[in-house]
Amino acid sequence: MRRRPISASRSTWYRIRKHVAKRRGVLAAALLGAAAVAVTAALLVPRWQRERARAEQESGAKVRAERLQRAMQDLNRIWSQIVATREWTRQAFRRPAEILAALEASAAELTAFVHARPDLPQGWYVRARVLRHLGDFDGAEADLRRAIEVDAAFVPARPLLALVLHEKAHALLYSDRPDDTRRAEPLLHHAADMLRRSPPGDTAQWGLSRTREDEVAETCAEALRRSVLGGDTAGARVVLEKAHAASPSEEYCRMLYVIGGTWQERVAWLKRAIDIAPHFGRAWVDQGAVHQRAGDFRAAVAAYDRALAINPRDAVAHYNRGTAHASLGDRAAALADYTRAVEANPRFAPAWNNRASSRHAAGDLEGALADIDKALAADPGYANAWANRGSILGALGRREEGAAAIDQALKIDDRNAVARVVRGNLRRDAGDIDGALLDYAAAINANPLLAAAWYGRAVLRVRQRDFAAARDDYYRAIEAEPGAGDFWNNRGNVRDQLGDVDGAIADYTKSIELDPSVAERHHNLGVAREKKGDLERAVADYTRALELRHDLLGTNLARGRCRLRLDDVEGALADLDRAAALAPAEPFVYSNRAMAREKKGDVDGALADFARALALKPDMFEVYVNRADMRRRRGEHDLAIEDAGAGLRLNPLSPELLAVRGLARLAKGEREAAREDLEKALDIAPATWPQREQIRRIAARLAP
Repeated sequence: MRRRPISASRSTWYRIRKHVAKRRGVLAAALLGAAAVAVTAALLVPRWQRERARAEQESGAKVRAERLQRAMQDLNRIWSQIVATREWTRQAFRRPAEILAALEASAAELTAFVHARPDLPQGWYVRARVLRHLGDFDGAEADLRRAIEVDAAFVPARPLLALVLHEKAHALLYSDRPDDTRRAEPLLHHAADMLRRSPPGDTAQWGLSRTREDEVAETCAEALRRSVLGGDTAGARVVLEKAHAASPSEEYCRMLYVIGGTWQERVAWLKRAIDIAPHFGRAWVDQGAVHQRAGDFRAAVAAYDRALAINPRDAVAHYNRGTAHASLGDRAAALADYTRAVEANPRFAPAWNNRASSRHAAGDLEGALADIDKALAADPGYANAWANRGSILGALGRREEGAAAIDQALKIDDRNAVARVVRGNLRRDAGDIDGALLDYAAAINANPLLAAAWYGRAVLRVRQRDFAAARDDYYRAIEAEPGAGDFWNNRGNVRDQLGDVDGAIADYTKSIELDPSVAERHHNLGVAREKKGDLERAVADYTRALELRHDLLGTNLARGRCRLRLDDVEGALADLDRAAALAPAEPFVYSNRAMAREKKGDVDGALADFARALALKPDMFEVYVNRADMRRRRGEHDLAIEDAGAGLRLNPLSPELLAVRGLARLAKGEREAAREDLEKALDIAPATWPQREQIRRIAARLAP
């Protein structure tokens, strides 16, 4: 077969096919190799990744375990410091300031700890314990709730939270005021719930070093569990007494004071707590409350002073000392303490409420309103604060808003005594006497120890001129709040109205003892002493009142009147001139000055003042009496008879004017008319009338 010649194109194609044929084996081998590698990788890489992840996990767990171990070591170190510092409270030679500084340093370390490890409930728990020792119960409560939030299985937090809630309730219950008792009830319910949900647990299980502090806290929690959940107060006391006998602790003693027993037993246990730990601040706060309950407010202040020397930022101690100062009538000191209380704890609603009341009493209504709004921002369900807001708004003239605030208080607590008193005051001032009496009665029924209820009703009864009932209500107000100087002063006014001048003097004296800076009280005491004829001491009282307030018209008049009776004519005229300058349109000024001018011999001046008084008040009876007598003594018998007649038209039964007219008629020779006037004067004059004997002798000489 003959071959055909190969063309150039065919030759190229041939070479390509030949090249591909040679490389096909190589490509196949490469593809087979790649496939093998892929299969191997698919089988081996996941295994390697798993092993690597496991190694990393083990390494991370080890790191985390090491971090946790270091954290717990650090936490236990701080906790050991706190336990050691707590021991200092039992050492009398220690200075309170060094104890406080050490506890606050530990608290600062714990704050840094919880910021670094917020995931550890133990940190929040330990900080709550130191805050409890520092008296910051709100902070301790917040930390314990955070510990439970971080780990619901963290058992130690719940019994300690129950103790903290019970502490907060105890701070309200010490006063035995029904309104505070109702506010304490939710806290006690929460405490019971925490105890119910807290099986026994050991802090050591959570990596915390076990100390005697833990043993004491667990025993107190067990006693509280028996008392609150089981109602077995006697059993709770047995638990505490047995523990105390085995290993004495101020915490056991204080818990025995808190839980119950007779009042004498409780007070004795509190004393033992202080004997064991003289720097135990909470026990000193309780001691102050004991003194307040006994009405010894000065001793209460001294006890709170001790508590605040231990912890100057104890909000409860400042608040309680403020209430004691208020009971002593020291409003400025009370206001200062309430201010320190809210500085220490800006969420302390009762302190804002009381500071509002203090500012209200001082006339700072806008400041009072600002404070009461802060109280309600801290506790919107605080019925007393709503009632107080109603009172402040009423004083500002915003009566509708005030009524709405009181309605809100009663919506929260329909038996709130403070709200009833405030509404009673508003109704009284609006003229709704029956409504006011109903509110005061409801307030007294809800809280018989609320002084404001008795006081409000006493003021109303004075307006009704029922002085005997008002006096009885003031007695009850003073029993409830013996340090309120206004109560003593007002009861003095009522006693004076009832003719009990000695009782009035005693009450005015006590009111001045409580607060000597009130000019009105010195004036009232002067009036009572003047009635008793003690003119020199009356002048001294009036003088003290004028030193406090020189612009008192009535006091200038009264001192001038007394000085005139003491024959200090110049002093009397000086007082009466000042009175005339203060009140140039006051007729009594001129009536009294006329008498002083006559005594000085200035008859024209006296007559001018009598005329000025009558021009201002034509029916001024005493002017006719005094001018008629002056004219009779001057021999102006016709003018004396004329003045006496004008005065008798105002008061036909005036023995003084009948006597003056009778004597003037006798001087004119009108014996029969004179005898009729004098005998009629004797018929109507009281047995104690100073002129009775003189007029009787003259009338006897005129008898037919």
